[in-house]
Amino acid sequence: MTESRLTFHVVGSGPVGQTIALALEAVQHIPIDSLDADLIVLAIPSEELTKTVEGYAKAGIWSAGQLVAHTSPDFGYSVL
Repeated sequence: MTESRLTFHVVGSGPVGQTIALALEAVQHIPIDSLDADLIVLAIPSEELTKTVEGYAKAGIWSAGQLVAHTSPDFGYSVL
């Protein structure tokens, strides 16, 4: 059986972002310093989320098939 591993990038260096990064590394996912990762985790303050997502969209950051998640309790998935 071949195990799949994702590359990931966490945006945000606070305790939530650090904890998520450590958890992903603990199960052998691969951290990279690039927004070209398979998984992008936006671990940023709620008040920055909308403008960050909009800015990334305008800059063409997202790729087809890329997974994106956020940690804000104030928004659902529709903000993405």
